[in-house]
Amino acid sequence: MPLNVTPAVERYVKFLRENGFSGRIVGAELDPGSSRTPVNFVDELFTTGGSFDGLGNRARALAAYQAFLVRTVAHVRPDIIHFCDVFSAIAGVTGKLLKSARLVFDIRDPVKLSTSHYGRFVPSALHLFESLAARVSDGIIVVSPALMDFVPRSARKRAVLMPNSPEEDRFTGYEFSHDDHITISLAGFVSHRRNLDAWCRVVRNDPKLKLDLYGTIADEQSRQILVAHGLEEVIRVSHEEALARSRAADIMALMYDPSIIVNQFAAPNKFFEGLMLGKPIICAKGMRLGEQLTREDCGLVVPYADVEALGAAVAILRDLAVRRRMGENARRLFEREYLGQAREAMRTLYSRLGLSAT
Repeated sequence: MPLNVTPAVERYVKFLRENGFSGRIVGAELDPGSSRTPVNFVDELFTTGGSFDGLGNRARALAAYQAFLVRTVAHVRPDIIHFCDVFSAIAGVTGKLLKSARLVFDIRDPVKLSTSHYGRFVPSALHLFESLAARVSDGIIVVSPALMDFVPRSARKRAVLMPNSPEEDRFTGYEFSHDDHITISLAGFVSHRRNLDAWCRVVRNDPKLKLDLYGTIADEQSRQILVAHGLEEVIRVSHEEALARSRAADIMALMYDPSIIVNQFAAPNKFFEGLMLGKPIICAKGMRLGEQLTREDCGLVVPYADVEALGAAVAILRDLAVRRRMGENARRLFEREYLGQAREAMRTLYSRLGLSAT
C-alpha cells in the first residue's frame, strides 16, 4: 500500500530492516505536511487526514487520526510500535497492552512546550498523559539533552539521546561562493514563524543575495509573505536535491520565533546538516542552539525579526575568510560530537529491546 511517513519514522524503520529485523512495525507521527512515499515499506503505516485550520477541524482530524491508528494496530498486530508524539500515544499504549507489542516513544517536541500557548490546563493535562505513555514504553528517544528533563525520572534509564544528525556522512569538501554573491538556504518548513519576512526584506534590498527556498509552505500567512516579495514559487524537492542545494549555499538560516517556547529548544535536522557540510549558521537569539554556535564560532546569533541586525550579520559573512573559518569550525563540531551518534543510539536502543541491531 502507498504510505506517507515522516523522516523520523523512516529512519527507525530503515535501520531495523537493514539490521535484520523482520517483524511487523507500525510507525506513527502526526504531520499534516508529510508527502514522502517510500515504495519499499510493507507494513509501516502512517496517515494524516482532514484540515488542521480551525479548532473544530483540528479536533475532527485528530479524532480520525486516533481511530485510524487504533484500527491499524488491531489489524496489523505489530511486533514494535514507534510513535513520535503524544497524539499517537493512545494507539501505541493500546498495542502494548492488548497485543504485547514493544513500544518506543520518540519525545522530540514535548507536549508541555508545543501546547504552552493554550494556557495552563491543556499543557499540564497532555503532559500527564505523555508522562504515563513514557512510563509504559519499552524505549524512549530524546533528540537533545535539554529535553531529557521532560522524561519522567523513573523512565530515564530506558531513554537514549539520539540527535537529528545524519546517519551517513555526505561531506564532499567545503563549497562557498568566491565573489560577493551569497546564497542563503531557507528550506524545509517555510513559515512566517521562522523569520520569513525579515529574510525576504534583507534579500530584496540587495541584488547580490539569493534566498534558496524550497519545502512546504506552512500556512496562508506565510504564502502571502512570499507573494508580497515575489517568491511564491516554493516546491518540495527530493532529499538528494535538497542536499545538493545545501552544499551550494553559503549560509544556513535557522531562525525560529523564540517567543514560541518549543522553538527555544529546537535542534532541527538542518542544523546538523549545516554542521556536516561545513556551513555557517544564523539562528535567532533565544534559541538554545545559539549558545553552541557562539561557543564553537560556527555561526551568528541575531535578534528575531530585526531586519537591520540580520542584514549586518549577512554582511559579516560576505567575507569568504569568515565563512570558511566558521564552516571549518562547524565541520569539526560535527565530527567531534555528532558523526555516527544517531546510529550508535539506535544500536543501543534496539539491543536493549532484544532486537537485531548489529
